[in-house]
Amino acid sequence: MGAEMSLPTISIGEAEAILLSLVHAPGSREESAFDPDHIRRAAIKQGATDHAWPISGIEDRSDSELLAELALPADIERESVIIIPNDSFRPSRDLFCKAFLLRGQQLGEFIRSYHARTGSYFFDGDTVFLFPNSRQIIMLHHEGFGIKLNMSTHRRSSM
Repeated sequence: MGAEMSLPTISIGEAEAILLSLVHAPGSREESAFDPDHIRRAAIKQGATDHAWPISGIEDRSDSELLAELALPADIERESVIIIPNDSFRPSRDLFCKAFLLRGQQLGEFIRSYHARTGSYFFDGDTVFLFPNSRQIIMLHHEGFGIKLNMSTHRRSSM
């Protein structure tokens, strides 16, 4: 069940640094930096383009079906993607404590094989995808909707 993933991983701290390079949304004791509601509020406040859409029946659909519902970047083949599954950012942070780093062309196969490799479903709660090259954040929210934030449409203030 708990077979080791052969794809490159990065620490949650490294993933959070990449998130913070896209949107200033540091976490707190009450709220993980990777909480979709938290990220969305911060991004909108900073002028990002925000698009959300319903995704019905998330509990009854396969990981591949849910992936097809997400508005992935058009040039995903050339993208790097950092994936933070729900287990990675639960408050205890001792469950998984890593994010996955892969090329966009690996995404479909990675998600299709996730259950066989780990014994868990990939989309099991909130899931965050960071696309640093195109400055996009795409999320599946556990309440049944997708969120796409385009951070390239805002200017980040210097701190």
